[in-house]
This record gives sequence, C-alpha cells and structure tokens, in this order.
Amino acid sequence: MSGVWAVDFSIPLMGFSLGIMLPQMTQDLSLRPIEAGFLGSSMFLSFALGALPASIWLSRYSPKLVTAIAIVGMGLFSLFQAVAPTYEVLLIARFLFMAAVVSRIQASFLLIQQWFEGAKVATANGFTVAIFGLGQMAAVGGTPLILSIIGNWRGVYLCLAGWYLIVFFYWLVVGREQPYRRPGTSGLPARPSPFALLRRHRALGLVACCQFGGAMAFAAFLTYFPTYAITSLGLSLAAAGGLLALFPVGQVLGALSAGPLSNLVKRRKPFIVVPGFVLPLTYLAILNISSPAVMIPFLLLLGICGAIVVPILFTIPYDLGLAPREVVVSLGIMQTITPLGASLGPILVAGIQEATGLLPLALAIVLPLSVSLGIVGLFLPETSPLRLGRDSDAAKARGLP
Repeated sequence: MSGVWAVDFSIPLMGFSLGIMLPQMTQDLSLRPIEAGFLGSSMFLSFALGALPASIWLSRYSPKLVTAIAIVGMGLFSLFQAVAPTYEVLLIARFLFMAAVVSRIQASFLLIQQWFEGAKVATANGFTVAIFGLGQMAAVGGTPLILSIIGNWRGVYLCLAGWYLIVFFYWLVVGREQPYRRPGTSGLPARPSPFALLRRHRALGLVACCQFGGAMAFAAFLTYFPTYAITSLGLSLAAAGGLLALFPVGQVLGALSAGPLSNLVKRRKPFIVVPGFVLPLTYLAILNISSPAVMIPFLLLLGICGAIVVPILFTIPYDLGLAPREVVVSLGIMQTITPLGASLGPILVAGIQEATGLLPLALAIVLPLSVSLGIVGLFLPETSPLRLGRDSDAAKARGLP
C-alpha cells in the first residue's frame, strides 16, 4: 500500500501545480482565458472519459502490472509537457498524462479490496484521500519554491518526470498482490455492466451524481484562486501558493477523520449532507474576505468539508456488499460523472470571465454550485454496516423490497 499511496501522492503534483504556473504559462504562450480554462479542465475531462472504460476492461488484469505501466506513462507525458512548443501540444500532453493516471485507478481499488475488509475499508479510503491531499499540499506549496529556483514552468515538469521515474522503481520493489478478502456473491458476469449495476443498486446513481456541482467548484477554485489572489488581493505568487496550500491541509484532516467518525456514529449520510451545505457558504465567504489572515480558517474549513465526503462516497459500494469488480465499476461510474463536473468548472469560469472581464464575478457564480452535494445527499439511503437496525435501509439501497 505504500507503493499505491506513493502513486496517489504523485498525481496532484502534476494536476494541481497548474494554478501556480498558470500566470507564467499565460505570458509565455500568450494564452487567452478560455485556453487557460481548457488546460485546467483537461485533466478532469480525461478522467471522465477514461474512468468507466478502465474500470470495466483493465480490472481484468494484474493491478501490479497495470500500475507499473501507468507510472511509466505518467513520467513520459510529464516530459512531453516540459518540451511542449505550443499550447496545443501542451494540452494534448496534459490530457494523455491523465489518461495514464486513470488507467491505474481501478488497480488501486482492487488492491484495497485485497488488503482491507469491514470497517477498515472506510479508514483505508480516508487515508488514500489524505495522501492525495498531501500531494496537493506539496504541489501548491512547493511549486512556487521550485519556480523561484529553476526560473520557469518547464523545469517543474522536468522535475516531475524524474520523480515519476523514482516512483516506478519503488513500485517494482514493494508492489504486492494477494487473494481478495471478500469475493462477493452477486453472481454478475465477469465483465459487470454499469447499467445493470445502476438498475440493481439504485443508490449508486445518487452516489455518482452527488459531487457533480462540488467538483465544478473544486476545479474552478484550484485553477483560478492563485490568479484571483494576485489580481484582486494584490498578493505575490508565493503568498497565493501559501494560502492555497491550506486547502489540502484541511483535506488531510477531513479525509483522515472521515472513516473513524463515520464508524463511531454508525452513519454515512451526515458526512455527505452537512458538508454539502457548508461548502457554498465557505466559498462565498472567501470571496468576500480581503485579509489573508482572516481567510486562513475558511480555507481549512473548505478543505475539511470537501475531503470528508470522498472516503464516505467511495465506501458506500463496499457497504452494499458488491463483488470486487462490481465495486470497481461502480466507482468508475462515480469517477466519470464527478470529473465531468470538474472539467466544466474552469471552462465555465473562463467563459464568464471572457464575457464580463470579471474573474471574481465568474467565481461567485460557479463556486456556490457545490450545494448539489447537500441536496442530492438528502436522498441517499443510510448504508453503514455498523448501524443498528439497518436492514430496511440496506434493502432499499440494494433495490430490494
């Protein structure tokens, strides 16, 4: 699992350093706002297009082998981004990088099922999200430092290519597989149909749609907050990166607490609904604060609320007693719809900014869409296996009488 989490840590180093480098990229490549928006959304769009096919087809193969090949692709397309001569080449290379990333996501879910069971699954998912948050923290906090040393964004991508080479050799040493702890009794064919899964387990459709608006806000905020902080608040790039680094600090806290707190109260829904209604209020509060010091607790709260939801949603398919490949396909459905929302967020902000010339207005329109998480969450059944008297809700979640 240390190898799995090393890869998870590596993904946001590429994905979320873009917001820090975007001002320099814009000047170097003469980017229009809409082109910058497509760069910000490309990783999410690639994820949305590839998650479900990968979960259906690549889950048949060895998780260890798939992960090794994916890391090689991540390093190769990082190198392509470093040497990209034009915006179009940079966009394609970034898209292909995320295609390599998404090709190993199902391997991560299969390995979790091999090594964890029961209540430990929620904690393992929480740790996975926390590691991802640490990667974001390193990306937004460390990228300004690397930029100041190297001097340009291309050097950052060269450093990342070298990092993925190190992770590849580490995975070759520590990667392991073992028999599944819970084989499942669903009886579905070897290649589960996503449509059959949604018919049999109606709750999965709600779980998949929960984060659509939240993902739009998340991607828009990470892409444009540094630019907003520089142009509207008069902060330096280093100060903007330092503030944005507080967001993943909150994510780590939220992700690590999700599993233990959910198991303690024997509930899943409160950890979806409550953050869903807190998030839009927190985004709007941040846009109305001019003091960086006052902004700190709100950025931490934003990260906590955004991350505490993810391990819970990832754990619901396990709660429903699905077989290993069914779990992977159900999470593939979720990771198709959620990144689709994320891919639209930066583009929508860019379109509004280009039409009005006002980035704060664009953010004020898009960020409150995160309320969809709370609204959809209200209709989810309670699936916690630790809940006393859960049989009725569990039957409803499985689509049974």
